[in-house]
Amino acid sequence: MKVTEAVETQVEIARQAYQAEHPASGLRVVQNALETCWHKLDHLLYLPVLGLERPSDLYYYQGAGLKALYGFTYKYLPLEQFLGQLTRLQVGFPLADALAKVYSQAWYPGCGPIFIFTDWHSKPHWTKEDHLSGAITMWGRIMPGTHQLMLNGPEGHWLGGWNYPTDARLPHILIDLEAKLADKL
Repeated sequence: MKVTEAVETQVEIARQAYQAEHPASGLRVVQNALETCWHKLDHLLYLPVLGLERPSDLYYYQGAGLKALYGFTYKYLPLEQFLGQLTRLQVGFPLADALAKVYSQAWYPGCGPIFIFTDWHSKPHWTKEDHLSGAITMWGRIMPGTHQLMLNGPEGHWLGGWNYPTDARLPHILIDLEAKLADKL
């Protein structure tokens, strides 16, 4: 599906842009060989399969599941440094856009228009902390929550999902989003 090329291209573009803006500061973790970056990305991608939720869970991880991939298991600190440098590169949004294009082209190849189906709903948050509140219609009350917007393609493939504040006006958001998606997909 050309996912590998999309990830490598976006990380390299972000790395070069960061180095051009900050020539004095080095990115020693992201500048490693692409193979090393993929080892770290794979470790992060497979964490949920092993019941791990975040890199800090690797502090005490003793299982052999991740070792099956590469013969070793990264611990917390190298992965945390890797994520920190990816954050400095600000690769998140460009990478998400590139992956959305790759996935949509895999499911719906060609240049024809993609018909998308939208679904949005309000999701309550059960919390005692201060949080933005709004009307949650399924409960018939004002409470903390978010609006979720989901997009699917004509064959039911999920194209994306977004969370918005509970007081957001979703019709306006959807119109803007359709214009952006026409360029990206």
